[in-house]
Amino acid sequence: MEKIIRTICLFADEITAQGIEKLEKISQVLQGNDFSIQTKRICLSGYNASIKDQELLEKGILLGLGEQTFQGLKENFAVNATVKQ
Repeated sequence: MEKIIRTICLFADEITAQGIEKLEKISQVLQGNDFSIQTKRICLSGYNASIKDQELLEKGILLGLGEQTFQGLKENFAVNATVKQ
């Protein structure tokens, strides 16, 4: 019987090729032992505008932010609507 793991997540300060490789190796080991992985994630400690999240999505990896302030959101993301604090 196949067992399901909801998420495997790598927590890091930045995305590196070694981090992606580590996440993939963990996933392969689990899948080789009859586990089904629903999502793979990398959770960063902060936002970095140079990250190409589309490249991660193509590898089946979701990007998460460990901490983001309202001010950081305003500085880093285009807001099309008026947001009330």
